Amino acid sequence: MIHTLRRATVTVAAVTAAAGLLAGCGQDTAGSEAAPAATTAAPNPKETLLAAVPDETRPGFSYTIKDWETTLTGEVAPTTKATHLRMEIKEESLGFTMHMAYLTVDKQSWTKITFTETKGLTGLPKLPAKWMLLDPAKLTDAEGVPTEYTGADVADLKPLLANTTITESAAGKYAGTVDLSGAAGTNIFSEETAAGIGEAAKTLPFQATVDAEGRLTSFLVNVPTVGKTKAYDYSVTYADYGTAPAVAVPAAADAVAAPAAAYELINS
Repeated sequence: MIHTLRRATVTVAAVTAAAGLLAGCGQDTAGSEAAPAATTAAPNPKETLLAAVPDETRPGFSYTIKDWETTLTGEVAPTTKATHLRMEIKEESLGFTMHMAYLTVDKQSWTKITFTETKGLTGLPKLPAKWMLLDPAKLTDAEGVPTEYTGADVADLKPLLANTTITESAAGKYAGTVDLSGAAGTNIFSEETAAGIGEAAKTLPFQATVDAEGRLTSFLVNVPTVGKTKAYDYSVTYADYGTAPAVAVPAAADAVAAPAAAYELINS
């Protein structure tokens, strides 16, 4: 499973480039010596938010992850250790769209890659329309391609939220700042973008929401303008807890071994 949008974006960019080349407080009781009365501490916002991030105890759910150029969608089934990831990217100069999907179940992964709006283009790889089973030994980018199930926290939010200052502005609504100047920031943007943001990366504003059952439903970071990249929101949303489509191993008739052309494209 691709854990971060940044990794997925890098993968898509590489594939697109290859395709482009091919195509051209408690209160005290009364009395000075009395012991403090037992009280129940108010929930700590950070602890509450961290506990809300999807984990292996959650029912299946769907997700969407967005940055300034890419959108990822999919489903996660923690009980069966399975994830489904989908993305689309438009190759502006050539006009075609690449549709890419990954399916991981435990320690196996499959991919499906198709192209649309290809009229007049030649040289794009011809790939099976079925799920293509991947051999990890034939992949050169272990970070960019999901080869096994790695957990329900598909957006790597727990390590990110560890670097936050959080307040609860209303029931289920949280806000604060997050430090994305270190390693956690690479899950959202490139090292170049982090360098461009500079010191501001240590206090980027964010908002998050949690539903009545204590489950995270949204997380959003406001990223400022850097160079030619305008300000944008990096967002993660979760929905359909318990009702998301099932994720399972594809039927034998719907899967084939990935051909050499698939590895050439993915590894480019």
